[in-house]
Amino acid sequence: MQKKPNRRKRKGLYSRTAPARAAAKPADILNAAPVPVHAFELREDGTILASGPPPSDGVRPKPRAEAPAPVPPSPPRLVYRDEQRGLWLYHGNCLELLDAIAAKHPEGRFDTIFADPPYFLSNGGITCHAGRMVRVDKGGWDKSQGPELNHEFNREWLRRCQRVLKPNGSIWVTGTFHAIFSVGYAMQQLGFKILNDIAWEKPNPPPPNLSCRYFTHSTETVAQRRLVASFPPPVTSAT
Repeated sequence: MQKKPNRRKRKGLYSRTAPARAAAKPADILNAAPVPVHAFELREDGTILASGPPPSDGVRPKPRAEAPAPVPPSPPRLVYRDEQRGLWLYHGNCLELLDAIAAKHPEGRFDTIFADPPYFLSNGGITCHAGRMVRVDKGGWDKSQGPELNHEFNREWLRRCQRVLKPNGSIWVTGTFHAIFSVGYAMQQLGFKILNDIAWEKPNPPPPNLSCRYFTHSTETVAQRRLVASFPPPVTSAT
């Protein structure tokens, strides 16, 4: 009598239970080391006047990070100014600076905003630099904290951009598929009007297809949106 081979039943590809996700901390949203929150005044000429030391409870707790990230100056520092063209370049916490601009100009300050936010790619991946394979490590600000916290960060900086735009002002945001879908969803949540999704072709896209397992990422998406008169979007509550 011939015995049948003992075949083990293979488990499904997704049959394993996903590990529990650690509770998110507010500080993780900023992907940075502790940043003291200073009280400061934004002057008409673009300079910043610090009005006091940081409050004792204004330091965000240290986030989970593999290595300490550079701390942006607080208050933000004006590093470049061109009076003829009306250009001011600041180094600091963008959320803190946008809050100051909104307080200074409650009616809106800008007709157009162009933003190139973090793509959250510095997570141990590889790229090509000068013909050599290197790790992607732009800094702590570009490390992913998971989809929920990454999206919360995108919604927070977009909310502040919304407040400094003039009525019917527009915003242009560029990004790869790693972050642009979160940006687009956050814009919908905040009530921006969709104008265009523009394909930005790159003739020499970095990195080239090193693994030869997928198509080369040769484009980015530019999301163009407009601030509508119904800002802020209505808040609904469950009854």
